[in-house]
Parts: sequence; C-alpha cells; structure tokens
Amino acid sequence: MKTARSAPSAFTITCRNSASRTGRLDEYIQTREFLGWLERMTGIDELFYDPDYFGGGTHENRHGQDLDPHVDFNKYPKTGLHRRLNLIIYLNREWHDEWGGAIEFHKEPRLPPEQNEIEYVQPKFNRAVLFETTHWSWHGFERNQPAGGRRRSPFSQVGGIIFLQQDAAA
Repeated sequence: MKTARSAPSAFTITCRNSASRTGRLDEYIQTREFLGWLERMTGIDELFYDPDYFGGGTHENRHGQDLDPHVDFNKYPKTGLHRRLNLIIYLNREWHDEWGGAIEFHKEPRLPPEQNEIEYVQPKFNRAVLFETTHWSWHGFERNQPAGGRRRSPFSQVGGIIFLQQDAAA
C-alpha cells in the first residue's frame, strides 16, 4: 500500500501549460521521437504516453514528507493496457544530500533489514530516473528535510510519467 507517512502536503498537478518549461517537456515526451528512443533504450516495443496522468503528473513533496516502499499498479484501469515504465525528472535547482528525499529502490522491504538491499538516488536537478513497473519494482523515498524547514516544494519532480504498452498480458 502506498502511504505518505509524515505530512498530507504532497500534491499532484498536471503540466499541460505549454508556455512553461515543464509543459514543453511534457509535450516532447509524448512525441514519437522520444517514445522511439525509449523503446530502443529499454527494448520494450509499442510504448504509449499516458495522456490522463493516471498515477502521474507533477508531484511536490514538502518538508518532512516521505513515502513508504510500494509497487505501482501495472494495469491501466481505463483500457487494460500494461503500465511498463515510470520516469521521474527532478526539478530541484538546489538540493543537498543531507536534506534526505532520495528515492529508494528496495529488493524486498518485507524482508529483515539486513536482507533488504536498498539503492538510493539523490534528487539532483535535471536527474532522470527511469524504471520498469513490475510486481517487484519496490520504491519510495526517504524523509526530506530542507534546511530551516521553510522551503516550499523542496522535492519537485515530473513524477510517475507513465508509458504504456499495447499488450496487457506482459
């Protein structure tokens, strides 16, 4: 189950305003050029962009926020398409590792801690994290605590941008 443990201040917005940089990025990642590049890079054919942002959009997580390890749904409810990839692009212009907020990829969070291997990726500006959505792609993020606790939206990402594949049986 996906839960935000600390504060109910995370929110999701869409990035459809094409006048903004985020809007232009959103337009580009919908192009056949970008989707073709993703297909070549991942070896996954017939990718589609999720135009509804179901589970995606721009997420902002504020001071004290964290997210328990979870796996995302992998069958799109409207069409039955298979959710294949998540893309997170960090938009923080300034971030310090000591503030936390790193995304965590877990081997198996239900195992004892010494058996649960965890990989951390810091939310640095312009860093992109792409991962396959599977029953074992456990991820979450550690508590973020920017200096002074007064920074609004310290952890911003174009998060959970979903790429779908035609075959739902995969």
